[in-house]
Amino acid sequence: MKAVINCLVLLFFSHQLVAQPDSADRQFIHSQIRKYQRHGTIYYADRPLEGVLKLHVKELSKPVIKSIIGFHSTDSIVLTAAERRFLIRQLKRSLTTALNDNLFPISKRIAVDDISAFVSARNRKIIDSLRAMGAAARDSFFISNSIHEAFFFTMPIYIRDRSIFLHFFMWNTISGGAVNLSFYRKENDKWVKWIEVSGGDF
Repeated sequence: MKAVINCLVLLFFSHQLVAQPDSADRQFIHSQIRKYQRHGTIYYADRPLEGVLKLHVKELSKPVIKSIIGFHSTDSIVLTAAERRFLIRQLKRSLTTALNDNLFPISKRIAVDDISAFVSARNRKIIDSLRAMGAAARDSFFISNSIHEAFFFTMPIYIRDRSIFLHFFMWNTISGGAVNLSFYRKENDKWVKWIEVSGGDF
């Protein structure tokens, strides 16, 4: 009996530690990634970078959140205390919940602890390849290729009967990147970025 209970406990925690996104969530994130990287293998971290995520989570402490940029910059959302607690808890949970491997076609998951070494090795490979090219070939290469090293994201976090969700998304290239924490809502049956809580280029 004790062995059975131990097995059930292990199964429970193993389920809790691996994210199980549905197909609609995967499709949404895949479309976001392909806006920046049109083709090639998608490399993504198994969880967000802790320091970066926590920096942006702080913005959810306010009950009234206004968009920092974009078409809906005059819009705002008023969160209840329960909604703020839920969103913050789910974002922090993503730091200890690994995303599934092979979330998308032609993709590879990288452990967040290995990202730095992965990016360094990939940079060296890209730089060596570019050095072997002539100037014209290098220009053509950059025009026709999107060199994205890694993507970091959470699964959509839904509130209000799944009419709104919060999403953390970050990408970087050999020369920089961007990060944003945003609310999305449906417009004409499509999920559209509504309120950008926090974000910027780096």
